[in-house]
Amino acid sequence: PGYGVALVGPAADRYLERAGYVRQSGGVTVSREHLHARLGTVTFIADLLRATASRPARFNCFGMHEWAMVYRAPSVRHSRVPLRL
Repeated sequence: PGYGVALVGPAADRYLERAGYVRQSGGVTVSREHLHARLGTVTFIADLLRATASRPARFNCFGMHEWAMVYRAPSVRHSRVPLRL
């Protein structure tokens, strides 16, 4: 759940085993201190989501499968097939 949302009920206690979760009067939630410590990451993700929210979805691979075939590989496995890299 998002910051400021409190989880309640027996299942909420499992979150207390995770870093940054605390019990408050309304239930189990992420602590303000944990959020502040991760502010750089939270800001980056929020900016990324804002930048991509209005863009059309892309469902093709953009050649990533070809990149994955050769990334850190000792040799190109499919040398007979020309890659677009």
